[in-house]
Amino acid sequence: MTFPSRGSAFRPALVPFWAGGVVAANVVLNQYGAPPGLLFAPLVAAFVAWLLARFASLPSPYLLVGCCMGLLSLQDVGFKLTGGGEHDLEGQGAMNVLFVFGAALAAGVLLWQWGRCPIPPWPHRAGALLVWALLLGLHLTLFGYMGLGTSHPL
Repeated sequence: MTFPSRGSAFRPALVPFWAGGVVAANVVLNQYGAPPGLLFAPLVAAFVAWLLARFASLPSPYLLVGCCMGLLSLQDVGFKLTGGGEHDLEGQGAMNVLFVFGAALAAGVLLWQWGRCPIPPWPHRAGALLVWALLLGLHLTLFGYMGLGTSHPL
């Protein structure tokens, strides 16, 4: 049995929405089962970066970095606003460390995917990584202490 060749169910333009669904599923997992959701966060970050770099039809590395960091930021903000338990400074620090670790894994995945093809040229790759670092610092500056002092029952 063969599948029809008229159009594919796979659409590269929908990959960012699929990646957003993976992030949303991890936030929901964190809301109802806090430890696994937090521990899966770096893996989800790497998986989202791989999905976007490998399958999305984003025309620019800067757009790819912005989309990837936007999804990772939404995951972190979702964790901080909906995560169960007591939100104190120790927990905020652990969440920020997991966010930075996930961002570093995602940057490694992007570099690995960019190394497999000659496009984009290396100045754009370096510029995109600089934008990545600036967005990472901006996120930690703006949202590093979000949710501090709140308590959500488990």
